[in-house]
This record gives sequence, C-alpha cells and structure tokens, in this order.
Amino acid sequence: MTTNYLKLSRVLQAIPSFTGSESDLLDLTSACCATVEKFLGRTILLTSYTETYSGTGYSSFLLNNFPVIRITRLSHSPQSVITIGNATADRATVEGTSTGIILTSVTAATTTTATLSYSTYTTLATLTAAINLVSGWTASTSAGTMKSTELNTNIGTFNAKTSCSLRAYSTDFDYYRFDGDTGEVYLPARMPRGIWNVLAEYQAGWSSDEIPEDLLNATSELVRLSYLYLQQNPNKASESIGSYSYSLAPATAYAWERLSPQARVTLGLYKSRLPAEWRMGVQV
Repeated sequence: MTTNYLKLSRVLQAIPSFTGSESDLLDLTSACCATVEKFLGRTILLTSYTETYSGTGYSSFLLNNFPVIRITRLSHSPQSVITIGNATADRATVEGTSTGIILTSVTAATTTTATLSYSTYTTLATLTAAINLVSGWTASTSAGTMKSTELNTNIGTFNAKTSCSLRAYSTDFDYYRFDGDTGEVYLPARMPRGIWNVLAEYQAGWSSDEIPEDLLNATSELVRLSYLYLQQNPNKASESIGSYSYSLAPATAYAWERLSPQARVTLGLYKSRLPAEWRMGVQV
C-alpha cells in the first residue's frame, strides 16, 4: 500500500523555483514516495497489519514491517471452527476473503454463487444459519459466539464438494516481547512448526510528524530530481505529470540513478534491519 508521506510544503522547499500546478506536483510526489516504499519493501506511515507466518521451531521471528510500535495480538495453532459443504452439486467451493466468504456451486453446467459478508453475519452462529439457508449448502460450527471476522485469515479457495473446514486462531502465546526497531519478536519457548500457523496483528511505521528528517530529505531530493527531468523533457512532462495513472516511471527512474551518495546511504540504512542503524545518523 503506497502512501504519500511527504507534505507538499516540504517539496516546495526543495523546489523553490516551482511555478506549476500543485496538483501535478502532488502526483509526482506520490510517485516518488511509491518508489522509496518499493525500495524499502514496506509502508512508511503508521499502518495496522494482520499477517500469518509459518512456525519455524525457533524462539524468535521477524515481522514483515518495521519499526513496530505495538503488537495487539500474537496467536498460534488455528483450529477448525466451522464446517461447510455441498453434497448435491457437481462442484462446490468456498472462497475465503478478508471481508467474507463466497459459496460457489455448479450443477448441470449452471453456476450459482452466494456472498456472505462478515459485517452482516457478525458471529459464526449467524453465519452458519445463513449458509444453511442457501440451497444445497450445509454448515455447522463449534464456536457460535466467535466473531466471524476471526475467519478473515482463511484467504483462498476450498473444495466443499463434501465438506471443508475453516480455521481460526484461538490460542494466544503466553508471553512475548519485541524489538521495535527491527521488528523481531522473541518468545520464551520455541514457536510451533507449521504452515501459516502463527497470527500477528500489529502496528508499524511512523506517524506523519515522526518520520525521520533524513528519510524526508532523501525523498525530497528524489522529487526534485524527477521534477528537473520533466522540465528538461517537456514531451515526457506533458505525457506524465498531470496523468499519474499513465506513468511517471521514466522520471523517477532517472532521478533514482542520480541521487546523492548521502541519500543513497540514508535509504540503505532504513532498508536494513540492523539494530537501530538508522538512528546512528548518516556519515558519507
């Protein structure tokens, strides 16, 4: 998810001679922010994440995003909580999404679908009742009072010709701590081995007024160089700036290759997970 974390006032300071459309400049800034986030492999602004991990058997693991501000949930060993099936159709599938489930059945070459959202059916009991009202489908649950949103990690398609089970994480780790700078989580015992058997809900990134100055400076430099490229190539400017969906890639690619050594070192430090390396300052 790309976010425009660089304020327009900061960009105008980097390009004091700018006299064009501020809307166009915002498009260019968005493209440069996206380029930096792609290089870093994460979102800059504070964001909430729900992610699943495969247990390795070790007593620590790395979250995908950092710096980590808070972990709100860390669970493991998901268990089957609802069983869904359609024995009368020729083919039947349950597609799990982050917002609900989609029931699809094929009978005599006729396809029928039904979408059930977690916002409408808020518990497994109500979701189960709704499934049982769909022609040909049956469902049962062992955890009727559980929130249906607990199923939102079941992303994918399940064969429900006879039946399939959707799982939820109901076992929390007894204790854990984490290194916010690196995103590493430490457990008192080895995490259970498995595929996608660990759930983490957490917040990572910086609030808009806490983004480090050197990171903002490096991004501002990228915007300035991209703007100069478009000024020197008016044909590209007319095609790109003002039409962000078209492509600003040539400008940002040109600018990226011409970043100063200090900006390159800065971005490299923020990409690294070495403990608090980016807090040590940049020496070129």
